Amino acid sequence: MRLVTFVKPFFLFIACSFIFATKLLAMPMAMPMAMPMAMPMAMPSNSATDSLPSAYRALYWGVEQEVAPYILSGWALGGWFGLGQARLRLSTVRLDMPDFIRSRYLSQERVIANSIAIDYFLKSEFKGFYFGGGGGYWTSTVTPKSEFGQDRRRIESLMFSGGCGYNILIWRGLYISPWVALHTRITGNAAIDLGSANYNPQLLLPEISLKIGWRIGQGR
Repeated sequence: MRLVTFVKPFFLFIACSFIFATKLLAMPMAMPMAMPMAMPMAMPSNSATDSLPSAYRALYWGVEQEVAPYILSGWALGGWFGLGQARLRLSTVRLDMPDFIRSRYLSQERVIANSIAIDYFLKSEFKGFYFGGGGGYWTSTVTPKSEFGQDRRRIESLMFSGGCGYNILIWRGLYISPWVALHTRITGNAAIDLGSANYNPQLLLPEISLKIGWRIGQGR
């Protein structure tokens, strides 16, 4: 199943990122060797090494859930890894398209969306307003209404997404993030023959949702 082939690497990435960050933060700083008293020397300054502690303090990662997929008979998995004010975010979502978006020819449109995106925050520590974009691989299974056909059809699409949101810290690492996005279909735009009607996949898909997540990091 295509979803399984994505989810396994997804969790592997999150696990490897956590292990890497943990090892990095636990790594002791190298101490200069003591010089013989008879040969005193000044040790050269290493600006790259001196800056490492501040870089550690800017390292964060987190997990997220979206509310909308659960309202729409689905589920969501998400995680991210960030440094400074930028983060890499991965997610996989399943949901049923609501009536006001779904085509009048369809009784159901079930979507599985696998996405990767880069977000940029205006503030440090991944708080406040952010914006970003990325790509995704979506599979849609469409079921026509009985008067238009009987057979389900599968649509595979590459998507480009852009959006923005606002991270609000609630308690310790817990945060909520209202956000909006617009998804553009790059491939998979061809008309689908349902039997007695043709279904044209939507080019643009708007989205509004609320994310709930937990941020882990060294910042204060």
